Amino acid sequence: MPAAIGVLVVDDHPAVRAGLRALIDGERDMHVVGEASDEYTLVPAIRRFEPDVVLLDYKLPGTDGISLCHRVKANASAPRIVIYSSFVMPSMAVPARIAGADALVDKAVEPRDLTRTIRRVAAGEATAPQITAEALALAGDLLPIDDLPILGMLVNGVPNRELAETLGISLEDVNHRIDRILGVLA
Repeated sequence: MPAAIGVLVVDDHPAVRAGLRALIDGERDMHVVGEASDEYTLVPAIRRFEPDVVLLDYKLPGTDGISLCHRVKANASAPRIVIYSSFVMPSMAVPARIAGADALVDKAVEPRDLTRTIRRVAAGEATAPQITAEALALAGDLLPIDDLPILGMLVNGVPNRELAETLGISLEDVNHRIDRILGVLA
């Protein structure tokens, strides 16, 4: 039997963390390896627990799950990330994809659908949210024109290093511009 999927639960509400722990630990093939409550405890928890999947709340005090996801995914050995939100909207798909989220799930989803998503993400299946033409157009309308090529390449999965080479700018500049884009869209 393969090893159980290790999940790190990140939410600022203790009752939500407890509920997610009960749900996940109730599954035969997954377990909660640890918890974090904010941006300050997330990275140390990832280092300590080495989860396969991080279940990351979209709304945390002082920040958001999209920005945290982007920071975590900048590490080559980053775990898979499921962003979990109480108000998933189609417009969230663009920043979630840019940030490198492996899935975007509404908190209103049936528990079995959440655990199914965790399994799929852990297995490396593509579960990233579909980006509608309307959501992409809205994102484009919010950004300066010089960020539109970056937006287009990011939603099509072009790696940051290749993006920098294509545009003839530094990787540092690409990362700065991605942070700015996420600041506008998240």
